[in-house]
Amino acid sequence: MGELIEIKIDETVFKAQKLSGYRLLKVLGGDRDEADAYRDLILACVKEPQLSKEEVEEMDSPVFLKLGTELLKHHMGDLRGFRNFMNLSKK
Repeated sequence: MGELIEIKIDETVFKAQKLSGYRLLKVLGGDRDEADAYRDLILACVKEPQLSKEEVEEMDSPVFLKLGTELLKHHMGDLRGFRNFMNLSKK
């Protein structure tokens, strides 16, 4: 884990941190409801402002979806590598 990245949505700036591979898979893995996975990704990554589970669940939908999408983009390379590894190990 490294420095904080800034994600600006409307007038709010969120400071977030990239997750370790283990934490990322724990947040997104398994048969998870997509809304719960986005909520948990936001809670795990966003350091400022500090958000509660209830605050994330009550976010306006454009903010919730944009923030979750931006966080996924920052982890996309790691997720692709993991997916490729899993596909190769099934052969």
